[in-house]
Amino acid sequence: MSGRINRKLEISLFDSFRTAIQSTYENYSYLFEVKKAKVAFSHRLASELDKITSNRYLIDINLPLIKNSSSIPEIIIREKDLSPIMAIFIEEDYLSTQKKNEASKLHEETGAFTIAISLLREREYSLVYRFAASFTDYLHLSKHDYSESLLKRMEDSTPDDQLLLIPNKRRKKNN
Repeated sequence: MSGRINRKLEISLFDSFRTAIQSTYENYSYLFEVKKAKVAFSHRLASELDKITSNRYLIDINLPLIKNSSSIPEIIIREKDLSPIMAIFIEEDYLSTQKKNEASKLHEETGAFTIAISLLREREYSLVYRFAASFTDYLHLSKHDYSESLLKRMEDSTPDDQLLLIPNKRRKKNN
């Protein structure tokens, strides 16, 4: 297992991520009008992260961090010595239990700050998952003012079948 990153770096990386998301939403809004644009979104987000971090880090796309693992983050941020400091998973919809488990395992094995984002094109927010040693935070990231709010914190010991599952699409009643 690689060394864990410190809290100050984690906060800085999350701030860079949030700024990159904002820039991507503002400058590439057409990506949210098209279904199946995850790869294009990942590329744009990685480009924005590269600009924001002023080339201090290496930004990779779709490279495995763990040998013999099917868990491949869409974006990896590395120190110049190639040690991973951040992994970002991107989904168009909510993360599956399998993806959450893979992201959590990647965090455990690499020590990299690991997050995932569900783009949720139909919603006013994106859902950000922040994986830590013993819990996962679920955050709403507003698509209007880019503020984040903690939705809930799930301890790793909580089985997924006890989670409140949010339906993919809620039907609006016409009055």
